[in-house]
Amino acid sequence: MDVRNKSSIILAVFEKMKNRMYIKGIMKRKPVLYIKSGCPWCRSARAFLSEHGVDVDLRDVNANTAYMEEMEEISGQSKTPTLVDGDFIVADFSVDELVEELRQRPELLGRYGVSDDEDGDFGG
Repeated sequence: MDVRNKSSIILAVFEKMKNRMYIKGIMKRKPVLYIKSGCPWCRSARAFLSEHGVDVDLRDVNANTAYMEEMEEISGQSKTPTLVDGDFIVADFSVDELVEELRQRPELLGRYGVSDDEDGDFGG
C-alpha cells in the first residue's frame, strides 16, 4: 500500500471518529460570538458569557472581513453582537435579550449557566 492510500484511509477513519464524537457530545463546538471592537453591547455579551463560564470562539468582524461575510451569511444582518451556537442564532442583542432567547430554548440554559427561574436584570 502506498503512502497516499494510507493517508486517505487514516483521514477517513479520523473523520468517522470525529463525527461519532460530535454525535455522542464528546467533542462540542464552541459557540461563535461575532463582535466589533469598541462595541459596548459586545463587551457586555463577552462579560456575561465569561462570568457564566461559556467558552466562545470570538470573531472580530472589523478585524477580519471574512468573519463579517460569514456572520452576514449566517444571520442575514451586519450588527453585533451576534451569537451562533448550532441552529441557535441571536443577532444584535443585549444580555437581557440573550437570556430571553435562551429561555425559549431550555436545552441550552445549562450550557449558558442560566436557570429558567432566574429573575432580574443581567445588565444588558
